Amino acid sequence: CPPRGARTLGPGALERELDEELGVVVKALPGAVVMDHTHEYPDLTVHLLTYRCELVSGEPRALHAHAVRWVTADDLAHLEFCEADRPMVRQLQAGKVSAGA
Repeated sequence: CPPRGARTLGPGALERELDEELGVVVKALPGAVVMDHTHEYPDLTVHLLTYRCELVSGEPRALHAHAVRWVTADDLAHLEFCEADRPMVRQLQAGKVSAGA
C-alpha cells in the first residue's frame, strides 16, 4: 500500500508524507488531483486523493517499508494492493492516468 497516515487532505500533507515515508521532495502540480475515491471497509472509511506530482529531489527509498521500486503499469497486475487502492490501479492499467501532464 502507498504511504498512509496523513489525516489532513491536500498537497501539503502529501508532500510531508512522501518526505517522511520515502525521503523525497515532491511538488504537487496544478490541477494535480487525478482521482478522488472513498472506500468503506467494515470498520473504517478512507478518503483517498491521488495526485500528479513532480519529483523535485531525492530518490525514493524504503524508510518505513520493506522495499520501494519503480514499476510499469503492466507490472501492477503482479503486485498486491489494499482494496481501497484497486480503483487507482485499474485506472493506471487502463492508461487513464499517466506520469505525464
